[in-house]
Amino acid sequence: QAVTFDGAVTLGNAETDVTTVTGPLTASNHALISGDLTVSGISTLNGNTTIGNATTDTLTVNSTSTYAADLTASQG
Repeated sequence: QAVTFDGAVTLGNAETDVTTVTGPLTASNHALISGDLTVSGISTLNGNTTIGNATTDTLTVNSTSTYAADLTASQG
């Protein structure tokens, strides 16, 4: 059964609550995740992508990296 909600919606009332989606999850505007995010499987990011928001952030890659275009590194 299809359900539509208008306005803000809160699912659950405690950090221990779990929300499970068994089908695709689509967001037509933005998605905000304020805790840790773990992704299993292949991830595809379309468009420009920024990782981190400060020069003190670190990025750790624990795998072999493949680049389909030139790699540009800069130190600002």
